Amino acid sequence: MSSSVVSEVIIFIFKQMNVLFLSKWYPNKYDAMAGLFVRKHAQAAARVCDVTVMYVFTDPRIRVFEINDEYVDGVREITVLYPSSPISWLHSLSSLVNFIISYYKGFQYLFKQLKWRPDVIHVNVLTRHGVIAYLIKKLYRIPYVITEHWSRYLSENFDYKGIVKRRCTELIARNAYCIMPVSQILADRMQQLGVKNNNYQVVTNVVDDYFFIKQPLREYPKKRILHISCFDDKAKNVCGILRSIESLSHRRSDFEVFIVGTGPDFSMVTHYADELHLNGLVNFIGEQTPQEVSDWFYQSNFFVFFSNYETAGVVLLESLTTGTPVITTPVGVAPMYINNTNGILVEIGNEQNLTDKMDFMLDHLQEFDSDIIRKDAPLCSYEAVGLQFKTIYEGAQLTAKVKSV
Repeated sequence: MSSSVVSEVIIFIFKQMNVLFLSKWYPNKYDAMAGLFVRKHAQAAARVCDVTVMYVFTDPRIRVFEINDEYVDGVREITVLYPSSPISWLHSLSSLVNFIISYYKGFQYLFKQLKWRPDVIHVNVLTRHGVIAYLIKKLYRIPYVITEHWSRYLSENFDYKGIVKRRCTELIARNAYCIMPVSQILADRMQQLGVKNNNYQVVTNVVDDYFFIKQPLREYPKKRILHISCFDDKAKNVCGILRSIESLSHRRSDFEVFIVGTGPDFSMVTHYADELHLNGLVNFIGEQTPQEVSDWFYQSNFFVFFSNYETAGVVLLESLTTGTPVITTPVGVAPMYINNTNGILVEIGNEQNLTDKMDFMLDHLQEFDSDIIRKDAPLCSYEAVGLQFKTIYEGAQLTAKVKSV
């Protein structure tokens, strides 16, 4: 290794790293919740690196390209908006062309106007944005890493199709320094489908700081069962929970259920609860702030998660962080972290199993020590996730420098 390379490596060790996030999903003016988990990953990385996000998306209300630049909680967010074609048969072609132009304009703005250059690119959600990172690597020798959140690889929601898409994804994956799925289930499934890389590392979603602030559990007349949902019933199976609750109500009456959240199937689910005559037993709270969600965990006896599939399930991490025991299907991060000290696993779609386990949990809550659950919860704070990212980024940059010799 030459002395110049050694000097570069020494400088790199002590220099704050520049990291550029690219993502398919990100909060925007039309949907503040889209890709919120990506923003939290960027904020985690920003605890230890200089992070910029470049988010490219189509805006049907504009006729010319727009670039917006702002800081949100320590992260510079550059949004490049591009128009869509009013002619339907041109939409796909024009969308692709405008997508490429948007990234060209975004990098021109970043490199030439801001004079900011990334040391590592962090791609979130394949495939198109990974193509951009691959091209930048070839042009500027900037390494990239990948975080994958998408459920398209899972058999229950399979949408990883098309020979061109799959070969392109495989190429991008092979050339990444590291692939970081948000759960082991997702990592295993991606590799089974041929998305190969020698460096797979699971990095979970982030849990907000206030979930770590312990609150006392107040006494209530009845035991509280909590569910938090985005009301996508195909994935979350809220109706299955309701049927299990209805069955449980024939056995006992010493509990009440609180369901927090909203989403596309909210009206359908609430009407179904009426049909099951669950009024007064099941309470739909609606959308809450993240801090209010934290309060709900601390004021509930246990949490129920009956999803048919998940890539992660950040609510499971939130539940464990607050010391709230869990009943869940083996989806997302559940197989990694749920054990007999912090919860119970139930079969996917088995409503009788869920009813039996809720009945058991109501009688054995004293066996689940909230302090032990909190102490043994996975490391998913902003600081912990940020440090995981930093270690991976440093490996990517160092490997790229050694290969350039």
